[in-house]
Amino acid sequence: MTTLKRLIQGQDIAFDTHQAGDGQGVKWRELHLEKRMHEGSGKARFPFFDHAKASSSSRMSADALQEVTKEVGRVLQKNPELTKKLGKIVVESLQRFSDGTATIEDGKAAAKQLAGYFDLDENFLRVVEDYSEGRLVSLKTVHIEPHDRTLHEIYQSQTTLEIRKARRNYPLNIIHPDRH
Repeated sequence: MTTLKRLIQGQDIAFDTHQAGDGQGVKWRELHLEKRMHEGSGKARFPFFDHAKASSSSRMSADALQEVTKEVGRVLQKNPELTKKLGKIVVESLQRFSDGTATIEDGKAAAKQLAGYFDLDENFLRVVEDYSEGRLVSLKTVHIEPHDRTLHEIYQSQTTLEIRKARRNYPLNIIHPDRH
């Protein structure tokens, strides 16, 4: 099966609509993928459902943007059905967190699917829930990449969904999603 693993090798990715929790519901047509380079060379933004041009931060050179644009285009076009499923999960997650209906079960199910799409172990090494006034406002799950044993976080909130290199070292005890 084709995966989207290539998108997170050496970079972090995030999906958002730049609405910053404005309470208007997710404007899914404005969804874009933002790719941040680990070497500090900036970030590039790619419209997910639109055919607009990619854009970048001022720290990214035109050559780097062109290279990353080709890479993202190849990965997303390689399996349009998987890309469509990814977009659906991202929009649904952003919508649930945005309108306050997110549950730990929904968040874990989305994280498990996303982990599979990016060739990460679907089991959780860690689950961090954040609540405000009794509502789930963010969920972070930590997964291991089984081949090179690196850790990655899947972070979901009302403003963003991110797949990123783990920000800290976690103990490697696995929480099986079907048994927790």
